[in-house]
Amino acid sequence: MHRIVIYSIVLGVFTLITNLLRYDNNFNGLSYDSSIVDVITYVSCSFSGCGYIGVHPISKTGKILIILLSILKYLMLIEGLIMLSTPLENYNIYKGVEGIVNLEGNILSEVIPTKH
Repeated sequence: MHRIVIYSIVLGVFTLITNLLRYDNNFNGLSYDSSIVDVITYVSCSFSGCGYIGVHPISKTGKILIILLSILKYLMLIEGLIMLSTPLENYNIYKGVEGIVNLEGNILSEVIPTKH
């Protein structure tokens, strides 16, 4: 929950910066006449990966902003995948169970001789 709040704040900052940059015509499709809803829609679409909604950056500042937003998106995806992966403490439990199964298999092979 803590991370969701942090990411929401970061997306709010990106929205605020994009809103300020639209006044200098840094984006084709966002201008002084655009509403905050247009800005939120553009940032949301850029963040989700669908990208094009008739707006794209035309200045270096706008392009850098969208590149940073994309990097943030990939960092969040990587972090989510890492959090969903198997914790290392469970790896030791897995190895212990594997050892018990192998030991039982060895004991059974000694008790029940195999025919050659």
